[in-house]
Amino acid sequence: MKRPDTTGWHELAETQALEALNADALAGLSTQESKDRQARFGANRLTPKKGKNPLLLFLSQFHDPLIYILLVSALITSSLKSWVDASVIFGVVFLNAIIGFIQEFNALRAIDALSRALSISAAVLRDGVRQVCNLSRAGG
Repeated sequence: MKRPDTTGWHELAETQALEALNADALAGLSTQESKDRQARFGANRLTPKKGKNPLLLFLSQFHDPLIYILLVSALITSSLKSWVDASVIFGVVFLNAIIGFIQEFNALRAIDALSRALSISAAVLRDGVRQVCNLSRAGG
């Protein structure tokens, strides 16, 4: 099976794509050819995106220019021995990080639950017969 080097599949004309894949527009692939390709290239599986480490997710809450400014101002305030003001600024930054972490963690869990709930299928031609194949997810 020959494949174009740099051309994207979406840029190919229908006849060019069929020729590159050694497929027929009316009959599709033969069942045997489908099995051979699956043995050669592997099953059609969607690989789930690796989740973020919770510690890195929490630390990413501090990666913001405004947070940097607040942390510098807290350090300057503490160097001036204004402990109450410095502790309030540190407390606000830490509370902001906790709230941001909880919201992002819950959003990532909701996205993961939605992706698991989706049923993904594809219509294919095998020996001239239209069939629906359910695509499975790797590890899920």
